[in-house]
Amino acid sequence: MDRRIAEFIAGLRAAGVRVSVAESADALRAIEQSGITDKEFFRMALQATLVKDQADLPTFQQLFPMYFLQKEAPPMKQPGGGQLSEDEQQKLQEMLEQMLANMTPQQLAQLFEAMMNGQRPSAQQMRAMLNGIPAPHMNGPQYQEWMARRAMRELQFNKLNQLLRELLEKLREAGVSEEALQQIEQDARENQQALAEQIGQQVGQQMMEQAGQGEGRQRNMNELLDKPFEYMTDDEAKDLRSLVNKLAARLRSRLALRQRRGKTGTLDAKGTIRANMQFGGVPMLVKHRRRHLKPKLVVLCDRSRSTEQVVSFMLLLIYTLQDQISRTRSFAYIDHLHDMSTYFAEHRPE
Repeated sequence: MDRRIAEFIAGLRAAGVRVSVAESADALRAIEQSGITDKEFFRMALQATLVKDQADLPTFQQLFPMYFLQKEAPPMKQPGGGQLSEDEQQKLQEMLEQMLANMTPQQLAQLFEAMMNGQRPSAQQMRAMLNGIPAPHMNGPQYQEWMARRAMRELQFNKLNQLLRELLEKLREAGVSEEALQQIEQDARENQQALAEQIGQQVGQQMMEQAGQGEGRQRNMNELLDKPFEYMTDDEAKDLRSLVNKLAARLRSRLALRQRRGKTGTLDAKGTIRANMQFGGVPMLVKHRRRHLKPKLVVLCDRSRSTEQVVSFMLLLIYTLQDQISRTRSFAYIDHLHDMSTYFAEHRPE
């Protein structure tokens, strides 16, 4: 379970939720106390320790079932429901074998055979099918459905409808009754839906594994940092924003440490003497000179097309560090000045 929780935390981070090492340790300690028997109490313990921003709650709620409440794909049926006569069952198997003998690609043949025989592929078989197509290149939970559709498109899943119609037509020509054909089609359609759900679950598992291992499409940091902004693609800019968020997190930790150390300030000798004149010059009350460590910023941004990426990354960094800055006013201009501060007050920096 500890490993699963660690994978869940990695998935939260991949989805953009900030979770520190200390909060991860708090989550494990909370689970030690709460246990895993009561699923709702287990969820509340993780939510209380890992979610500190209300805006991150929908992401947590979307990811939690994927890691801890994963459902099995619906069971598959044998087409015909076991009500076919021996002759009809034999004809079905013969026609199916004839079609499978010349069917390509192999993944499509495996899916069609599973759909018509009512035998769900094992997790290893499904993984082997998906290994033949490009791995998911997005890890966010909001992309799971899209990545599942992409995987089915690569597997030519939509061709199963055409193959089913061809098989039914051959069976009709072989003399199989319409009632039996309708039952075969109904059961095959239900099996097709079960296969689609199984593919979606396997794609989600791949995405979770990639998030846990830190894989995916994140590019090398040095390569991105050395590349001129004007030559970056949209995907590269998206990857660089994740690096900016990591940089902001490191800066936030260092600035917070400096502020804790500088809270007392430096000794104010003049203030101490003045405050203790009432005691005959014998110092009793020690005064410190307070340091104002949090700066105030005014940002002026040239909002022309050539500076779009530079402005985007700079504002992302500044507003991600807002808890370390007392106040920020940001303005953009092309031909006149426009106050952008209200946008960042209403929405998250990214």
